[in-house]
Amino acid sequence: MQTQTPPNSAGTSRGPEVINTGQCPPDGAPTDHFKAAMQRFGELKEYVSYFVATKIDGIKVSARNAAIYAALGIIGAIAGGALVVVAVALLVIGAAHGIGAALGDRYWLGDLIIGLFILVLLGVGAMVGLKMLTKSFHKSTVNKYETRQHQQQLSFGHDVRERAQEQRRSASSR
Repeated sequence: MQTQTPPNSAGTSRGPEVINTGQCPPDGAPTDHFKAAMQRFGELKEYVSYFVATKIDGIKVSARNAAIYAALGIIGAIAGGALVVVAVALLVIGAAHGIGAALGDRYWLGDLIIGLFILVLLGVGAMVGLKMLTKSFHKSTVNKYETRQHQQQLSFGHDVRERAQEQRRSASSR
């Protein structure tokens, strides 16, 4: 393969032979090469813009799908909650009417007994739940500070409790 052309008859050298790929003019002024480069730069700019636009549209589609699924989930949760409420209401009404029928068709008394029973049950449940929650919070707080005191003992050879006892002893001996 020939890489250089012989000098032309005018005695000027054309330089190395360029394989024409259609991207740059094989011969010509630097302005021709610059125009070709600018044309390619414009093309590159368009392709980058196209790529960015597709990524943005993909994000929009993902966000839209997430919003749709969230809305469906909320609607499903509301429907499920309503179903549970209706089932509990029917159970309570049925129990109240059953007790009312057992008390000689005094349905109002069955309603009253079941209503009072549910309120007492809710009150006892709330008290027990609050006691358990308070006990859990207290235990968690005590464990937190015991762990810190243990870490102080490892780091400093004493902890805040021991320092406080030393302070009280020195204050009482004065």
